[in-house]
This record gives sequence, structure tokens and C-alpha cells, in this order.
Amino acid sequence: ENIGINLPRFQHHPLTGVPRGILVEAAATNTLLWSEALDNAAWDAPSTNGVVTPNVGTDQFGLITFDRLASDGTNNRRKQPVAHTSGSAIWYNRIAIRKQTPAVTAELSIGLAGGTAVTTTVRLNTETGVATRTVGTGDFGVIEHRNHWILWAAVTDNASGNTSRFSEIRTVTSGATVDFGAAQLEQYSLTSYIKTEGAAAQRASDGLKGPLAIKGERMSMVFDVYTPEHTQQYAQRVIHAYSSSSNRISIYRLSGTIRSEIISNNVSVGTTGSSLASGVRAKIALAIEPLRFAFAVTGSSSVYTVTGSAVPPMSTLEIGSDEIYLNHWNGEILGVLPKATTRN
Repeated sequence: ENIGINLPRFQHHPLTGVPRGILVEAAATNTLLWSEALDNAAWDAPSTNGVVTPNVGTDQFGLITFDRLASDGTNNRRKQPVAHTSGSAIWYNRIAIRKQTPAVTAELSIGLAGGTAVTTTVRLNTETGVATRTVGTGDFGVIEHRNHWILWAAVTDNASGNTSRFSEIRTVTSGATVDFGAAQLEQYSLTSYIKTEGAAAQRASDGLKGPLAIKGERMSMVFDVYTPEHTQQYAQRVIHAYSSSSNRISIYRLSGTIRSEIISNNVSVGTTGSSLASGVRAKIALAIEPLRFAFAVTGSSSVYTVTGSAVPPMSTLEIGSDEIYLNHWNGEILGVLPKATTRN
């Protein structure tokens, strides 16, 4: 479903339909062309093109968008290269694969070429959804939907002069077919699907602000969240309170750890963290008032507290991002229980 500008996106569990809350994501660009048309010339694998039958299967919305890729043992793939400027970013590739019984092996490769090449390849069992990496290193995983799997993998640019990045899909099992759809290749993070045709397509960043003023500089809140399925390149910020760019308090997830950080007059006062896995539901609590800050998270027995002049005054709260809309949670926020008080 396409959602208009300045309207919230509410997510539901892809299997049960249970609400998962509002989705807050950073800006993203799907750099692959013809994301639902594997028979297009943009997906022209050199010398080993598999036969594609377009529009043979329905996606989760009932639309006929899945394309069928056949394998004769030799001709079994489709590949799309994209012009690339080498750097140090993480690139994420995702593809939807229809559930299929008996099991067939499907494969997704994401790579960088033209300099010192780097590639990650993962394989999926279309019946069980079990994924294994066969080439390279990096994050990968599977997200189950009602009638398909989303297989995804990440690769990190080695900043060694690469001039092309690519996505490649294969039907590995000889004599078999696999239905693929919704291809996406994006930078920094794994986000929701963006359909493309003859040009790359971009989605603007989400921003959720409030309260606009923290009354009396006092506030306590409990956030009910679902952690993202992956660990992105930048901090996944769920709460960001500030009075200026040099005075701010953040709670964010980085490399599987939920952390808090206080910046007072551009000086880091202290950070702390607790382990928080990917793809789980958690509650994050904080309290802010003059000269005091406290933070705790589900599953941890410790409460992190800072008191005294090290705690700067706060006036504004961003939910799911920072004030410049750069470091997003990139996941769902199911609920917020706010409380703001003023003392005379």
C-alpha cells in the first residue's frame, strides 16, 4: 500500500496480522531498476540467463507480481549491475521468494566489483525458510510472510575502488522453478519495500516529534517497541531529547545493545547499555528532570541513573530519530506512555 506524505504507516505482524505499531524509517533509495520485472533487460545476466515467466504468482497483497525463474542446471540466474562509487557503506539486498513445497533452493548474491571485489551469497530452502551463507561475511536473515519469505543479506564496501554493485538471484535446483519478487538494494539499512520501474525510487524519512515542549523540563515515558530485524550501519535511535545541538540525551540501539548517552555542552557525560536482540518486543523506560536522568530496558535488572549538573535541561523530544532525521529506529513503535509534569 502506498501511503501519502505526512501520513503515518501502521505495521502488522506479517503472519498473524497483530498490530506492531507505527513504522519509523530513515530515507531510503531502491537502486535496482524494474524491481518486479525480472524479464526486463536490466536483469540481464551475462551468458547464463535463466528463463523468466513474468507475473505468475500473487504477492501478500493479492497482486500478481512474482516472476518465475527456471533452472536447467546451467542457465539459472538473473543479475543487475548498478554504477557505484566506492566508499565504506553497508549495502543491503532483499528479495521476496514464494513458499514452495517440495523444497527448492533459491539463492541471493550481493556484491561489489570493479576494484577489490567483495560478495555475499545466501541460500534459502523454499519450504522451511532456513537460510545459509555460502560465500562471504556479513549480516543476513529471513523474514516470514504468509505466502513468501523475504531473504536479505548485507555486504560492506571495502573502499577499494569498486565501480559496480550488483544483485543476483538464482534457482539453484536443476529442473526447478522459483518465484521471485520485490527486489531491493539500498544503503546503510534494511527498510520497507520501494517499488521501481525505469529509475531508482526514493522514500522520504519519517519523523515523529512530541511533545513539542517538555513541560517544566520533566518527563517520564515508557516505549513499547519492536527491534529491527537487522543491525544497521548507524545507531538505531528510538528516543532523542534535546534543548540544543550541544545538549541532548539519546537512547539508541547499536550492534545488538540498547544504550543511553548524555551530551552536555558538547561533552559526552556517560553511556551505558544492555543487550537487546533483533526482531524482539521490548519496553524502554526513561525519566528526565532537572539534574536527573534514569533509563531502563526490559530484561535488565539494572537502572542507569545520572544526577547533578551533568544532566542538561531538555525541551524537545524526537521519537524514532534524531533532530536532523539521520539516525532512525527503522522499526515499529507499538505504544508510548507519556507523562509530563510541571512543579510550581
